[in-house]
Amino acid sequence: MSKELICNGCNKEVVSDTFVKFFCPSCNEGIIIRCSTCRKNVIEYICPVCKFTGP
Repeated sequence: MSKELICNGCNKEVVSDTFVKFFCPSCNEGIIIRCSTCRKNVIEYICPVCKFTGP
């Protein structure tokens, strides 16, 4: 059973292969997942560890 990936911008499950997953640029600990829609529309995300807000 695989863990579902949730977008940090819209909180929806990521179902396509056009998402990005990276470490928070501020604390380098939190994992940020962004779907293609949020990336295109520059929706803000919040790091679950340090609460850094990014574009």
